[in-house]
Amino acid sequence: MTPEDQQTIVIYAAAINTNTISFILVETVGFGASVLGMLIACHIIVTKSLTHSRIALLACLIITFIALTWSMLCEGAFTLIEVQVLLMQIKPDIQGGLEAEAQISIKKSLPFQSMQTWPFAISIILSDLIVVWRAWSLFQQERLWKAALTLLMIIDVGIQIADCILDNIDIKVLELASSVILDWLSLVVSLVVNMFATALIAWKAW
Repeated sequence: MTPEDQQTIVIYAAAINTNTISFILVETVGFGASVLGMLIACHIIVTKSLTHSRIALLACLIITFIALTWSMLCEGAFTLIEVQVLLMQIKPDIQGGLEAEAQISIKKSLPFQSMQTWPFAISIILSDLIVVWRAWSLFQQERLWKAALTLLMIIDVGIQIADCILDNIDIKVLELASSVILDWLSLVVSLVVNMFATALIAWKAW
């Protein structure tokens, strides 16, 4: 094994280790907390009389749960493929074996990466929509706040969709700087929408 191959293995192992830790500690814990919150919300809804708005809210929660679960399954499959192909099936005696295995891993993970972006975006959009919907219902007579909520939600949906489109392009071509920016921007915008709507709800309750 050449020094270049050894260096390549170190780089791949570090990347896989980072992805695995992120998946176990961050995404799994976040998924569990989200599911717990959705279960509590569903329990509260079903114990009350089912109106049209509550049925719609329950449907949003169910779709959000399905989207989050699908995204988690795709992320888990991607992590397993990395470990199996890059570290368990390496053939160092073959010239260019490491690079070839890396290309195989990338090709095998393409479907999971493509399927992961849209369900996650759908779950974010629906989660934001639920909070905005609640704030909207409390400010029926306030056109300024309703317009602000509508504008923020439209921006949020637009950025989430644009981020998914660029992410799918990145899967097939080299990584684009604009896509990385949108990845962060989509999370920031979602956080702003949630904080703004939650602040309005808290203000009304106060």
